[in-house]
Amino acid sequence: MIRVMLVALLAITLTGCSAGPRAPATEPETASLVVLGDSLSGVPARACPGCTAYPELYAEWLGTSVGVEVELHADAVDGAQLADVAAAVTRPEVVADLAGADVVLVWVGNNDGPPYNPATPCGPVPGDSAKAQAMGVEGYDASCIEATMRLYGRRYAGLFEAVHDLSPDASARFALATYDNWRDNPAFVGDAFPPERLQAINDLVVPIYDAWNATQCASAEANGFACIDTYHLINGMDGREPVTSSVGPDFTHLSQAGHEAVAHLLESVEVSLGWGDRKSRNCAV
Repeated sequence: MIRVMLVALLAITLTGCSAGPRAPATEPETASLVVLGDSLSGVPARACPGCTAYPELYAEWLGTSVGVEVELHADAVDGAQLADVAAAVTRPEVVADLAGADVVLVWVGNNDGPPYNPATPCGPVPGDSAKAQAMGVEGYDASCIEATMRLYGRRYAGLFEAVHDLSPDASARFALATYDNWRDNPAFVGDAFPPERLQAINDLVVPIYDAWNATQCASAEANGFACIDTYHLINGMDGREPVTSSVGPDFTHLSQAGHEAVAHLLESVEVSLGWGDRKSRNCAV
């Protein structure tokens, strides 16, 4: 995501799911929901005063549907990139949370680009301003994007594998997709951004997010996660809708409407909290 606005996983649409988790034969008193990622998953909601964050909404729905109290473990890290979340899951308190998790949510990636980290194959951008970031992305080519996706594919795989191994009893693990906040972003205003340049930038950025989410989703699915398509939920099925209706004034963090939309998408995925055999019963996607 553009860093001047500051901002976290994946791309397939979940359809055909019955609305509601299946209760176990013998219910415990509580269930555990663990949330990892960056400030998009922060509790309380970031940059949205008075809002109820999507993890809180989903935890409430899950508890009501199953009939047990859901303990929410909010382990997201503000400003986190992939490396930060990978480090977070080594902390003893997070390891303990994951060991008791029934459901795990991971949303990370929006702080990793575009523009990408300067140490990636596409190299650094010429500065932190919107103009400099745009110039950097305009210089990306297919070769550097593909090399960067291979790099991030390995990083995602490492994170998802670690979370999977640390949450052996989880009935469901979800990775949320990265959305695009470049289109219509108020940072891109002024003489430096005439309409034709903005259109050209948008045409460049959409395939970048398509590739990112495809990489993210493939890594997630290979490591026991289901992909939640927050990308197309927020950016439309062609990836070209602005995020205006889903984010707040900073054009990055979710508004209340955005939090509710993400929670509803999660609710559309069937989950069996089967404490007996602990087998995942997620909808096929």
